[in-house]
Amino acid sequence: MKFGGAFRPTKIYFEMDSSIIIAFIFSAITLLVKIMISVWVYLITLKRPPVPSIEDVIENAFVLIAQFLISFGFLELVQSFVLFDNGATVYLAAIMIGSIPLCYSFLLHPLYYMFFGKTFSIEQDQAQIISMLAGKEKINIRVINKMYVNAYATGVIPFTKVILITKGALGQLTDDELQCLFYHEVGHLRKHHLFILFSVNFLFLVICMVIYLNISHWLTSLYLPPIWVGLYWGLVYGGFGLFLSGFTQRKLELEADHYASVRVGKEVYQKFLINLNKLTDEGLEKWAVNYPSLSERLRNVAVHQ
Repeated sequence: MKFGGAFRPTKIYFEMDSSIIIAFIFSAITLLVKIMISVWVYLITLKRPPVPSIEDVIENAFVLIAQFLISFGFLELVQSFVLFDNGATVYLAAIMIGSIPLCYSFLLHPLYYMFFGKTFSIEQDQAQIISMLAGKEKINIRVINKMYVNAYATGVIPFTKVILITKGALGQLTDDELQCLFYHEVGHLRKHHLFILFSVNFLFLVICMVIYLNISHWLTSLYLPPIWVGLYWGLVYGGFGLFLSGFTQRKLELEADHYASVRVGKEVYQKFLINLNKLTDEGLEKWAVNYPSLSERLRNVAVHQ
């Protein structure tokens, strides 16, 4: 079976310094897209984004460095596989290598919380409600040592599904509010949202890879090929991919809100969202690619039966 259309993937050979240039351009464009989104949000809402903390700056720096290293490693690994003449082998190898970060985030990383994640010491009454919630839905819960108010659903494979709740959420939310937060994350797991998000990202990666391997002969024939290759991956995968994944997640967040509101009641859940916005310094009012605003979430809960 052959993949592709009129073009076969060509053998692409980059020197190590070319791979560095491509990885740098890809990372820089992805960062530029995020900055442009922040500027766009400011122009629309006329609300200045919050000044990032030192911890946020360090975390974002590590993410950027990791993105650069992953991109560089990907390019070097792909080059070791394009020595094959079989077009199908090149496609398969490139897709497998490119999907490593996705598989780690969605499939492997949740295993850490399942088997090695530490549940930090909490008050007895907090432990009781955690135990009660976990027992109701038969879902594993881990408490993470973060003082902000939040929770996360993680895991695609059934036995790896776990809900992470911060110590800040346990300390600042009432029992009813904690149930609202919990059922929102349960909604993500019950509706298989992580599998949907993984599938969207993986499918988009495959499409980008197939297109790239079919136009690579043209890109590498241009002046300064590393720049054009970097622009392709930065604009298409890093830019458009960010919006595709973000808007998919926005829809899934609204679905999780609906699921939670059915379980706890519309009014209770709407009050929870309003209070959560206060506890997060109006964090829910900020527009984001991957999260609906507070007004959108309240309206979504109100219109659903």
